[in-house]
Amino acid sequence: MNHQLNHQEPKEKRVTAPAFAVPEWIDRKHWDAWHSCPKRKKATSEQKQMAVDKLAKWRAEGIDHAAALENAAIGGWQGLFKPDMPVTAGPGRGGAQVNKQEALEQRNRAAAAGWMPPEMRDQSVRGN
Repeated sequence: MNHQLNHQEPKEKRVTAPAFAVPEWIDRKHWDAWHSCPKRKKATSEQKQMAVDKLAKWRAEGIDHAAALENAAIGGWQGLFKPDMPVTAGPGRGGAQVNKQEALEQRNRAAAAGWMPPEMRDQSVRGN
């Protein structure tokens, strides 16, 4: 009678997931630095793939995916966030280096044009 109570079904063998591989277009140094922060150390292969998918989407949209990953690594962030400045050209991107300050000023002028009265816009353009 005891042997019936203690009888256990054999456990199913666990199937291990294939090892996660970081794509070549991702800077491995930044990836490893990001995953060295405490909140990312336990990331599953599925979570890592989701991060790669997000970076791939941004890459296809022309968003500087490398800067997003670098910022996350430097800041010790758990997640990935779009960088402030989109990169439309630069080394390795088939264009000239983007001057971030000039891009920021252009963005500020465009934003100001939406709410600034026309007479003030004219003054700000002249530098008065």
